[in-house]
Parts: sequence; structure tokens; C-alpha cells
Amino acid sequence: MHSIIYVSTATTPLAPDQLETLAGEAAEKNEPRGITGLLAYNGFNFMQLLEGDKDAVEERLGRIKDDPRHSGVVVVRRETVEGRECGAWFMAARTTPLAGLGPADALRDALPDSLREETRRLFSSFASLVR
Repeated sequence: MHSIIYVSTATTPLAPDQLETLAGEAAEKNEPRGITGLLAYNGFNFMQLLEGDKDAVEERLGRIKDDPRHSGVVVVRRETVEGRECGAWFMAARTTPLAGLGPADALRDALPDSLREETRRLFSSFASLVR
């Protein structure tokens, strides 16, 4: 199983319903390719986990890099793993709190139990980037 986590910067802010629409569109594209994943958004940046067949995941990442809704795609982890962390989610979405204390804790608590501890730490750290 091939796994990639990347971060990028949103070109325009997304409302929660727009994030859900984006995740739904991603799920429709991912399902026939056998790709599962998780998308997090903190009001400024995206972090996404993609997993599946190596060729399918790398092709999907190439298309994502061309998407005008974000820029500055940086892969923070690329590896071969034993199994899926996202189970049957073709794309789940999580939004970090944009105000108040504890955004990292709030996102961490919303993450699925199936994520490895290292992945949980990456997504929790991402949540702390809230401005």
C-alpha cells in the first residue's frame, strides 16, 4: 500500500459546506481508483492523506498539484505501508477550529482510531498552524 501526506495553501478560503463538497468530489474520483484518504483544512491550508496502489496515488497527486484551489503542494511523507489507515473512506474531511484554544486537540479527537500514531501527530501538528 502506497501512502502520501501533503500540505498546501488554499488560494481562497473555503466554508465548511465547500469543504464537504470538495471531499465528495474527491471521493467520487478516488473510489474507482481504490484510493482512500483524509482531508483536513484549517482555514488557510490543506493536509491530505492519500493511500492505495502506488501508480493510482501518484497519478492522483499529480492532478491535485494542478488544482487551482490551492498552491505550494509539499509532500511531507511518502511511504509503503502494510495496510490502509482510512479504511473505506474514499475521502473524509475534517476542519480544525478557526478560533479558541486547543485546535490540535479538537482535530486529534475527530481523527479516526485507525490512524497510526505518527499520522495522528502529523495531523494534530497541522491543526496547530491555525493563525
